[in-house]
Formats: sequence, C-alpha cells, structure tokens
Amino acid sequence: MTSLLKKQCFFVTLVCLIMATWCNGSIYDSIWKAEEYFTDPQLVALCKAIERADLNEMERLVKAGADVNARGKDSMTPLLWGYPMGERVLEKLLELGAAPNTQYDSEFGTGATGHIQPGDSLLFIAIKGSGPGNTLNRERFQNYIDILLRHGADPNQMQARFKIPPLRGTISTNDPIAAEKLIQAGANVDWNGNSGRSLVSYAAGHQAYAILRLLLDHGADYRVIAETSGLTVAHTLGSNYSLMQNNSEFGRQYREIVVWFEKRGVSIERARDQWEQWKTMDKSKGTKEAVAKYIAEVTEPEIALWLPPGAEPLELPEAVRKENVQPDNARVVAPPPAPLPLPQDNAWDFATVILLLFVIGIALLFLYPYNKKKP
Repeated sequence: MTSLLKKQCFFVTLVCLIMATWCNGSIYDSIWKAEEYFTDPQLVALCKAIERADLNEMERLVKAGADVNARGKDSMTPLLWGYPMGERVLEKLLELGAAPNTQYDSEFGTGATGHIQPGDSLLFIAIKGSGPGNTLNRERFQNYIDILLRHGADPNQMQARFKIPPLRGTISTNDPIAAEKLIQAGANVDWNGNSGRSLVSYAAGHQAYAILRLLLDHGADYRVIAETSGLTVAHTLGSNYSLMQNNSEFGRQYREIVVWFEKRGVSIERARDQWEQWKTMDKSKGTKEAVAKYIAEVTEPEIALWLPPGAEPLELPEAVRKENVQPDNARVVAPPPAPLPLPQDNAWDFATVILLLFVIGIALLFLYPYNKKKP
C-alpha cells in the first residue's frame, strides 16, 4: 500500500470517527448534565457512574451514603437519570432502593416529543415508549414496564397533571401488550374519568379494539353511562358501524367486538340508531337537559339498546359471513398509531447514516485523483 493511499485511508477513518462522535452523542452530552441537576458531589458521582453503566461503582456510592432517592432540580432522581441506560442499570437502581412511583415536575429537555411531561412517573414514561409506533427500541420499554411493576410500581397511580391512570395511557398509544401487563398487575379496569367516561368508552373512541377486548374479557362494566352525554360504549361502537363492511384486519377486529356484544344481548346496530338520533338533539340548554330530553323523548321501547328475549342473532353482511371469524376468546392486535418520536440514547438514525456516507463519498472523490499514476 502506497504512502498516499495510507494517508487516504487514515483521513477517511478519521472523518468517520469524528462524524460518529458528533452524530451519536448521548443524551448526557446534550441536554442532561449532572452538575446542573444535583449539587451534592456524591450524587454527581452517582450520575456519572450511571452514565458509564458501572453497576459496582453505583452500589459502592449508595452504600457510602449517596441517596438513591434524592430529588434534584425539577424532581430529577437517579432512577430517571438511569432511564436512558437500559434494563440492567434501571433494575440495579431499583434493587438499591430507588422509589419507582416518583412523579416529575419537568419535561427535562425532551420538548415537543411529549415523551416526558410534568406529572409523569417512570411507568408512564415507559408506556409512551412501548407502543407499536416505536419501531426502534419498543422491547426495551416493555422490559422497563416489567421491571418497574416487579419492583412495586403502582399500576393505578394517577398521572399527577392529567389525572389519568396508566391503562388510559396504553389506550393513547394503542398498546395491548402494555395494557395486559398492567391488568395482570392489578390495574382497575373500571376507572371512570371526570366526565363519567369509562376506560371501555375511551378504548372504543380511540378504536383501540384489542385493548377494548382485554378490558371486556377482564370484567370491565360495559353498561356504564357517561354523565355528560348519556351514552354507553355500545353507542360509541355504533358510531363506527360502517366498519362492519370493512374487510381489512381493522374491520375484522371491530366485527369481533360487535359479536362479543351480540352474544351478551347488546345490539350495536340498535345502538347506532340511538346515536344517530342523539346527534340531532338540541343541546343548547346544557348537557343535563339534553340527556334528560334524550331519555324522556328520544328513546322508545322499539329501539331499546338491549335485545329482547328470543331476538334473532346479528345478520352479518355476505362478505363478512365468508370470513373465518375467530372464537369469542380470540385475541386481536390493534393497528399501530403514527410513530412516537422518542429521545434515543446512542442510536443511529437514517439521517445520520446518510450524512456519514455522504462525507465519506466526498472525501474519496477529493482524494482519489491524487492516487493515480502520472503518465
């Protein structure tokens, strides 16, 4: 290899290393600096050990007096500091006594991503990253949920700002896997919000039919009437009754829910008729008056929501009857929502790779002519 070619290789390698260092910096190099959140030297040292994933040094510092539950600026804790570092670091901090239910007072520089919001606990943060929209490291966040629940995270702790439980968060991300983990840990499937809307109503409204099925199969009350509208989850499902004609996977999920209700004597088709009449009501006098009018004047026995004894089974459209409908206890998976932007630690993205290849290409084009032999 000629001297000039060696220089070329060295130059290209150097460019690669510089670009890799610049583009692949961690969250600690950019927006999280220990000295800005903690003043105690022991806590700063603990944060530095967490950044290095030095489990032995973390344990030594805690045993030497570093408070693993200390709160720094905006309620920052060593546990949240370890959140970008993976499962081993997170579980080690919990084993050393970190409290899993601490709620935080800041977004900590994550900004418009919404990945960390004031009032979140680490369980809520993990739920935001565990949905099907996260195609990069979803498994890490699902493992976080397991670790946190195993070490005492409360599956019913309300988000301090929005006053919603973790199960409500899984509906927003359309994540039945996380929802089932929470339910198995004791999450309340019958929570109602301030407006009287139940979790089953929220799941139906978000068209998160896999989560709706989970809630129903675990005993959630589907007859709850929302205080502000007078509607039930059946009415919400009825508002999307056109999905009965949809032959996609999403339509199949909807039809399975409709059949689930039909087997329990609830006609979603009749609920649709009630919902259509409810839309035409005069609601100008306020919610209570509107609901009262709905009950007194609009609802009639012949369009009652609950099927009368001996009613004929639901007649599915011809295209639907030809499908192989799964049994009542079948699990379905909801389609993923739009990808959730997450702060990634030490992760290469597509733009970084393209930029790096571009720089390498420019370097080779610039240097190659000088390696040609002169005639």
